[in-house]
Amino acid sequence: MPIDFLHTLKGEIFFPINEENLRIRAEQIRTRLRMYPVMILIQVLLEPLFVWLFWNHTDPVHLLWWLTGIYLLHALDIALWWKYHDCVHTVNECKFWCRIFDIFTFLTALMWGSMALWFFPQDMTFQVLMICIVLGLVAGAVTLDSAYPPSLYLYISGVTIPLLSRMILVGDEIHWILAGMLFLFIIGSLSAGREMSNTV
Repeated sequence: MPIDFLHTLKGEIFFPINEENLRIRAEQIRTRLRMYPVMILIQVLLEPLFVWLFWNHTDPVHLLWWLTGIYLLHALDIALWWKYHDCVHTVNECKFWCRIFDIFTFLTALMWGSMALWFFPQDMTFQVLMICIVLGLVAGAVTLDSAYPPSLYLYISGVTIPLLSRMILVGDEIHWILAGMLFLFIIGSLSAGREMSNTV
């Protein structure tokens, strides 16, 4: 049983593509490409709201730099989607999209994850608000990234691990409890995402 689980997990993380599985892999990639504009639009709308909420709790210049960086990332991402979203017919074309998914998922998650290190507030209320934002991002990833499992693992890890680490570093009882709750939510979300992925 553990060997089967590890074998399945390896396939989900590395997402091998060859002539034998090309048909199903191409359909998984097409499914994610159909959702791409919605995935990016949701984040484009959410990011200025995050900046607005934390405007008086951190350096506004840093917030604007963060917003500019993540918007440039989205612009490049959507430009590639616009130009190549129909190119999902061969093994090489599918592998190209896997590389694009991995790179942009990693960079976007890194940008969101950096907020826990760069903008972590002293006010407990806003710390909880930051946790809520992360929980929302994770829940969205479970829904939108299940067609392409590597993005699910990359995004959830990149978004949550910095915040989890930051709370553990505070070191008091409340933050340990919050970190534990967040960790359990991550495990539950990954499990739900895997089930949705297997269904797809």
